[in-house]
Amino acid sequence: MDSQPADPEAVAPVATDARADVGDMQLLARMGYKQELRRQYSTPQVFAIAFSIMGLVPSIASTLSFSLPTGPVGMADLASAMPTAGGLYWWTHYFAGPKWKSPLSFLIGYSNTLGLIGGMCSVDYTLALMILSCVSISRGDGWTASRGVIYAVYVGLIIFHGLCGSLGGRLMPKIQTFCIYINIALVVATVIALPIGKVTRGGSLNSGHYVYGHIDNKTTWPTGWAFMLAWLAPIWSIGSFDSCVHMSEEAMHASKAVPLGIIWSAGSAFVLGFLVLSVIAATMNPDVSATISTKFGQPMAQIYYDALGRDGALAFMAVLCIVQFLIGLSLIVAASRQAWAFSRDGALPFSRFFRHVSKRIQYQPVRMICGLVVVSILLGLLCLINSAAANALFSLFVASNYLSWGTPIFCRLVWGEERFTPGEFYSGSFSRPIAWVAVVYLLFGVILSMFPTEGPSPTSSNMNYTIVINGFVWFGCMAYYFLFARRWYIGPQMTVAESASTASDNIVVPSPSHSTAHYGDWEKSFESVIQTLSQGVGHSRPSQMPYGKAVFLGLRWSNDDLDLAKSQAALLETFRTQCGFDTDSLPIPSTSSEEALAAIDDTIFKLRQKYEMNSHINYPRHRCRLFVIHYLGHGVSETERKFEICLSGTRNPDAIRIQWSSIDIRMKADVLVLVDTSYSGSFLQSCHSLQRILQCNERTAEYLFSTGNEISDQNGPTYDVNNNFMTRLTQLLNTASLAPVTVVQLHEALCTQANDPSTKLRYTPQYMDCRKPSITLQHINNYARRIENPTIKTQIPTGRVHISISVLGNIDPGQVKHWQKSLSKMDADVSIEGVFALQGCSLCLLSMPISSWDSFLHPGADGLFVATLPERSKEQAYVDYVMLSDTEE
Repeated sequence: MDSQPADPEAVAPVATDARADVGDMQLLARMGYKQELRRQYSTPQVFAIAFSIMGLVPSIASTLSFSLPTGPVGMADLASAMPTAGGLYWWTHYFAGPKWKSPLSFLIGYSNTLGLIGGMCSVDYTLALMILSCVSISRGDGWTASRGVIYAVYVGLIIFHGLCGSLGGRLMPKIQTFCIYINIALVVATVIALPIGKVTRGGSLNSGHYVYGHIDNKTTWPTGWAFMLAWLAPIWSIGSFDSCVHMSEEAMHASKAVPLGIIWSAGSAFVLGFLVLSVIAATMNPDVSATISTKFGQPMAQIYYDALGRDGALAFMAVLCIVQFLIGLSLIVAASRQAWAFSRDGALPFSRFFRHVSKRIQYQPVRMICGLVVVSILLGLLCLINSAAANALFSLFVASNYLSWGTPIFCRLVWGEERFTPGEFYSGSFSRPIAWVAVVYLLFGVILSMFPTEGPSPTSSNMNYTIVINGFVWFGCMAYYFLFARRWYIGPQMTVAESASTASDNIVVPSPSHSTAHYGDWEKSFESVIQTLSQGVGHSRPSQMPYGKAVFLGLRWSNDDLDLAKSQAALLETFRTQCGFDTDSLPIPSTSSEEALAAIDDTIFKLRQKYEMNSHINYPRHRCRLFVIHYLGHGVSETERKFEICLSGTRNPDAIRIQWSSIDIRMKADVLVLVDTSYSGSFLQSCHSLQRILQCNERTAEYLFSTGNEISDQNGPTYDVNNNFMTRLTQLLNTASLAPVTVVQLHEALCTQANDPSTKLRYTPQYMDCRKPSITLQHINNYARRIENPTIKTQIPTGRVHISISVLGNIDPGQVKHWQKSLSKMDADVSIEGVFALQGCSLCLLSMPISSWDSFLHPGADGLFVATLPERSKEQAYVDYVMLSDTEE
């Protein structure tokens, strides 16, 4: 076995379907795993995996109702809360007590893997018998296949299934959809054709008493226990609902799709299976012995033959073979995911080899599929012994899986109830009673599968070898663990940060979109942001940072309609677990801007008190920085391929109207001047928000509304904007004491809201094109001339004026250079700082080397990071992803 699960060939995060819920990747990251498989299965297709494997085989009995409210529902609760491909052994390790978690996880991982392999073997063995029974029917001479022929057909089917499972990755979801239709069609056709064919051929249907009340005991067991042993058929038939769990890392919105797939598949098997069994019992030969000992080798073939004749039986058996083949195909997909997940955690032999995911072959675990094919061929050798040995494959499937299903539920009840956090599917107050019933029923299923089916005194030809095979595996697994594996197996191992490479070509970078129809584009890059955080930040602990501690506050709206809570929770979890930072979150009231700002002020005030942020300490490493994050977006430069944390979103327009993404203000000043040149006043409330936050930090923020023209607000005064701007700015500069003054210009990208009546403003057309900010340049030039005026200059502390102009919007780079040139003509005693962040080329926090963090993250003793509360505009004409920062040149 391999004690190191790391794959030397690191797999890049996978670009998934745009419909994929970003919460899947975040939830997976929280459990310690990066996304490696392609998410392409919808909820119906996840259901189809289990529904297809169940296949509605006519051995499903009416007693299925005893199992419906137990195993499936108990597992669905866990699957919704923690969806991962290795769910059963992962849940066992998560919930079990400290002394038991590793050995039990090791045992359940092997038991579940063995059970799924046994399922593959039993399905393909049955398919081989079905194909050969079709040959026997078509020949009509009483021909029966030898065991060697059966094994040869079995091997061919296993290999063909392996090829289809490896190479059919893109088609597999569509195949699962097809499975739903063909299974239902087979049920309908069987239910209609059997009674009609029976009557048409001169036969009669069995009575209702025979169908529902007759018991024909052909064993030497007492009739009561023989009835219990009849449960093995439905137990085996529905013994595949856990396949949905193993598809968790390929399912879209897994926390919902997986539990629904479990419940739907088991429920469908109950309803449709009961219907099929009733029809079969009504049309079969009352002489059960004749049906069992049929010359065709398959009792179902004999039932079809009796009711429909040779041609009808061949037709239905051909369809049955197709359905059975699809069952095997679905099962090898599910089994390979469980075994791949177990090898990812280093528990299987040659894990480093088998855990590889092929990027060339559609992100499929090809090596693991090949390994399962080889093991299945070896186990199939039991077919050469006798029918009893071959039947052990069926019981092997039941015993191994039922133990695997019951153990994590038991661990949750005994040790881990406090650790259990319900997911989207939860049975509420019935959860614990259902779980206990599930444990008892599943334990009973394990015991039942060990009994010989023909009587209490078995011979070598009718012995149930399940207890031998499972006992050997379970005992051998535990012996191996305590002798060797306990030294290196510690349970599921984190892979989020295992890759040593952060090459840009391995990161999924979607281009920014301004259309709500493509709003899901950023979701595809979330896994890469988490990956970048873990790799770029996780290797440097707080002791290596240029500051002593960092606190990340996540803000989200209480009426969140984009389900951002999961995104934010995953991000904060990554900061907390990978970077060692403290985190907090706040649901912001959306009723009014006043309530929202009051809630933010109160939270920030409490955090600053808790972490003593207001204390004046001159040593940077002892300071605590506060980062405020509202939303995870992306701002990407096509040349630099960098990620950043930005703020953007869609909120209630009646609450807070803010049009930019974020602004990173690292103040070197005690006074912040916010100059609104948006021509619409739409930055008003956001600037007030910024003022309130700064006031909590003993800073001054002044909001100046400037358009160069008179604008009348129907709900407010009329501004003489030129006088207001220059007069107030001059007053601030002349009273700036020894503290510098930072000037930040806020500029709208495009004034598409000019005709929006909700703004309640009148506009002057010649000032609507913000891409030509002549008024802005005029103000800057006026400011520069005033600085050059000797009379005014004497009132300004020499060397204490820091001018930093950050522009938000689609500003022409040539215009930026012109502004810089104008500013550079001022007095030499005036310090000039300017970083202009344009669309798609802003600074990247995450991709910067650690060595650069000192200058980037620590702005000085008076530093502060402030983020505004964004609103996504209805007309997607604004730059959504921009970060502004005033750093030293």
